[in-house]
Amino acid sequence: MLVVPAYPTRLHTLAHRVIKGLSTLLTWSKEQELEYFFRFRHVYKYLRGERKTGKLKGFRHIEPSIFTLKPTTYALLQDDNAILDWTITEYDYPAYSGDIELIWAREESFHCIWRRKAAQEEGTRLHVVPGSHIGCRTDHIQTLSETVAQCVDGIHSANTVDSVQTDGFIESRYGANISV
Repeated sequence: MLVVPAYPTRLHTLAHRVIKGLSTLLTWSKEQELEYFFRFRHVYKYLRGERKTGKLKGFRHIEPSIFTLKPTTYALLQDDNAILDWTITEYDYPAYSGDIELIWAREESFHCIWRRKAAQEEGTRLHVVPGSHIGCRTDHIQTLSETVAQCVDGIHSANTVDSVQTDGFIESRYGANISV
């Protein structure tokens, strides 16, 4: 199963490579690499205005220094999404030629390669689940888990249609229409 991150990983991949290169030169520990990545990510988000209370949903605990340009290491380590971002920068996968079950969060824009795949590729089925990229895994976890179970188990009978494509739109069983 492939989980696409909420935003492009190019910047994270670049930061990861630079940090790994510096780590080799300066013999940093894994902990130091992670801290520098967190600091880089924090500065990026801080400058974009993304370090406000309402946008810190991935934090286990909000320590006040996170609202400053130079937070404590403890504050940075509360960001579970940053840990995921560091991990996915090392993740690579080969080309895949089989059928694709595409699960998309209704509140997210349907863009880039996935829009083309859903419209052009045979063997690609789209399932739209309620919520956002995060919300579908928290507020709507039951629906997401049922959809994943259907995909994994291959339970797609002729009587149950999860999505139907008509006139450039895909209509899911959850009532969302997505332009393709």
